Amino acid sequence: MLTIPNQRPYQAKKWRRDLRIGKRVICLAMLPKITLLGTIQRIVRYANGVEYWHVQTDGPMTEEAPATDFLLYEGPEFQEGDPVAYRLDEGGFWQATVIRPVWTANQLRFVIGVDSSEQAAVSVVPGRRLAAHPGRLSRL
Repeated sequence: MLTIPNQRPYQAKKWRRDLRIGKRVICLAMLPKITLLGTIQRIVRYANGVEYWHVQTDGPMTEEAPATDFLLYEGPEFQEGDPVAYRLDEGGFWQATVIRPVWTANQLRFVIGVDSSEQAAVSVVPGRRLAAHPGRLSRL
């Protein structure tokens, strides 16, 4: 038996909209082979207490699975081909292009291809690829 979708009860048995609707998630069921991000479209709670999330992925599909198959993601996002700056501890930055998101060491990172190191204290060979933490990246 279903309860009212996308809403949850609170005091005096009134209903309010679930604030997780529209949040970004990572689909854990497909890791590590595929790193897939999506947006929560609908949340359904069954009478037995299991919560299912209906997620529209960035790819051409939707996922409907238990909430445990997803991880909320609130960090910065970059699309394939976005020009970015990779901040260095030594000072300056490398200009790079985002290749794809990847899941490593239990966190989301973005594989980037370095285009130029002219603005950096440390030089690098153009074309070098690395998995960058989203906190070190910014849009150009």
